[in-house]
Amino acid sequence: MWHGREPQISRTYKPAQNSQPVCDKVGIIFFEVPMEPLSTWENVFLGALALLLIFWMKPGVKAAMEKSKTAKTDWPGLLIPLALVVLFVMFLIAMVKP
Repeated sequence: MWHGREPQISRTYKPAQNSQPVCDKVGIIFFEVPMEPLSTWENVFLGALALLLIFWMKPGVKAAMEKSKTAKTDWPGLLIPLALVVLFVMFLIAMVKP
């Protein structure tokens, strides 16, 4: 299904050997190339980066947890904006229903 337009294929682009043609909603064909799995060094690097991020954020998280134990609860500050968002979404849904 081309949605009223014939598909356009670039003549200068040569797709990869294992790519699959895909047509989007406006009729332009592009080629979807499957990704290769990450190599070992990339996995190790991402793991080290995640650990570095955890250790970097740990002092701030610890201080925030201690501060939250002594803070007074403020449920209306959470529930009122949440209720307004829910009402707004319900209004938007009601506007588009036939």
